Amino acid sequence: MTMVASARAQPLDRSTRSNTSGLSVGMHLNTAAIRSPENVTDKGGGVGLRLSYGLNQTVAFFLAYDVATLSARLMDYGVIHTDVGLRLSLANGTSATVPYVEGAFSGRAWNQAAYTNERAFTGNAATFGGGIQHFVDRHIAIDAGLLFSHGTFTDATVHGVSVPDYRGDAIWSSRFNLGGRMFFR
Repeated sequence: MTMVASARAQPLDRSTRSNTSGLSVGMHLNTAAIRSPENVTDKGGGVGLRLSYGLNQTVAFFLAYDVATLSARLMDYGVIHTDVGLRLSLANGTSATVPYVEGAFSGRAWNQAAYTNERAFTGNAATFGGGIQHFVDRHIAIDAGLLFSHGTFTDATVHGVSVPDYRGDAIWSSRFNLGGRMFFR
């Protein structure tokens, strides 16, 4: 009994709870939404991949790719987000739970196929958001985050033919990602 009591009295080594530095790869499921200029919101689900490199416990660069199928009244369509960004972790490694904020430059594509009418819109956006990572051990974390993107679709094609002088509207999109990450160090 005294051995158990003395083992419990020993301080825990908290320095190994989390480490966001180095190379990491993540996969996640997402729920995406896009709001049209008429304030109509379409929603759907998808998947994503993320490759990240943490310079230290605080700063990490990432490349992410998310694809989702959204449902509208008369059709379904695909939305793709490609992000190049920076994540700032708000913990020092002593906690297994690491909150973060992030920002990115994003490319977006919106592809519709309704009956015989194929349309595609592309453009850039600014993305910002945040979330929480929880380390289940030093190399595996569960990651949940919410991202918002705002930008204009600047190019359009119909049946593979570019629409001249297309002037797109500024559109918001959002993503809620939930998945896992593996850290290689």
